[in-house]
Amino acid sequence: MSKHIVVIGAGVAGMEAAGRLAKSGFDVTVLEKESTSGGHLNDWYKLFPDRRDSSEVKEYLENLASSERIKFLTCTTIEKFNKKGSSYSLITSNGENLHADAVIVATGFDLFKSSRKEEYGYGIYDNV
Repeated sequence: MSKHIVVIGAGVAGMEAAGRLAKSGFDVTVLEKESTSGGHLNDWYKLFPDRRDSSEVKEYLENLASSERIKFLTCTTIEKFNKKGSSYSLITSNGENLHADAVIVATGFDLFKSSRKEEYGYGIYDNV
């Protein structure tokens, strides 16, 4: 019997994890709160530092995660989460009850303001 893993988040980290897990023989369910995968890639045109097209990276991730072992649930959040022994029970916002042997949380990040503020001749970073 194959192990089942739930990945929360279908951005870069979540898609990479799901694809690699499926290639390793695991059954994976990916939960994404948005209507599409890709996370921040959907908002960016070129990536730093090599100016690679973000669409190229998204295409790579979608190909990696295009396994029949992966089930995607978009527009879905977690309503309830319980650990039962060595497994997990998750109830989604659409009422689906998922049982998993492991859960990966890949919910992304928020960008921060990294401008530099000069005061008294010293460089002080202003991350407000």
